[in-house]
Amino acid sequence: MKYVKKDYFGTTKNLNNVYKFTIFNNRGTEVDIINYGATVTSFKIKNSFGHVDDIVLGYDNLKDYENGNKFFGAIIGRCANRISKASFRLNNKVYTLKNNEGENHIHGGDGGFHRRIWNYEIKERGVCFTYVSEDMEEGYPGRCTLNVEYTLTDENELFIDYTGETTKDTVLNPTNHCYFNLNGHNNGTILKHRLIVNADNYTPIDSYSIPTGEIHGVEDTPFDLRKSKIINDIINKKHKQLLYGKGLDHNFCINGYKDELKLGAILESDNKERKLLVYTTLPGIQVYTGSNIGKEKGKNNSIYEKHSGICLETQYYPNSINIPEFESPILKAGEIYSSRTIYKVE
Repeated sequence: MKYVKKDYFGTTKNLNNVYKFTIFNNRGTEVDIINYGATVTSFKIKNSFGHVDDIVLGYDNLKDYENGNKFFGAIIGRCANRISKASFRLNNKVYTLKNNEGENHIHGGDGGFHRRIWNYEIKERGVCFTYVSEDMEEGYPGRCTLNVEYTLTDENELFIDYTGETTKDTVLNPTNHCYFNLNGHNNGTILKHRLIVNADNYTPIDSYSIPTGEIHGVEDTPFDLRKSKIINDIINKKHKQLLYGKGLDHNFCINGYKDELKLGAILESDNKERKLLVYTTLPGIQVYTGSNIGKEKGKNNSIYEKHSGICLETQYYPNSINIPEFESPILKAGEIYSSRTIYKVE
């Protein structure tokens, strides 16, 4: 059996052809990924009654991915999340980035990895995408090469394996930005989903969503998700941090982080018939409940509203390049970046 199929998806404004790769397994699951942004455009899986749901938000066509600003399904880089005041110091030199969220830098800039055409190599059970980011692209030093390999197993696990190298010391903190809705992408909100996060601590933010540098315990706060809670109940609690994040838009510090694969989060659909388990080798996971989605035209003529999806982004902590107490996102020249994330659906 062939487990990967390649199809034409569209042509960019700059006249580059983009292809869609469909990865199959032996259980009827299909994941579509395009080489524009190495973006997951669909994740189709059967429920217990044999009905197929597509559980990630996205668009039908390339034009909408080019024009969209929600990062649906894309690989984010060089640096996921926010960098305060769009600058950082590295090796006694200050680097200035694009301030594309107020005075801050987010998700690699307007021309980040999500906007790039990636090379590809079809594997037996997946696809490896490669992008070469030139020295000073979007303000980052070093010619940085990132490989992102997607693999779909018969256990309904989507492996995302990242490896990277650079010619100069740089920041490298990629992630995947899928918005999940386990009811189906066009089937309401995630407000009645249940969530567990394997974290005793989280990183509080200021009013600009930049971590303060503190690490706080989740005990006796709305951020205590060590036991299953309904998302709507979490985000409607009165707490300054929830006002700052417009709900959940916070980094959680995964328990037991030692650069080994750990369970980060478990998401459960409204009817409890489908679960998503997130594993990662990284120290943090950003939980974002989709508060900035609004009247977004998505796949199959869907209109995505606020909270139509939830992101579970594995990462180094936000702004960690500017906070010495946080695990460092610096990749040194001559060294290899490596991380793994698994999205497993049960």
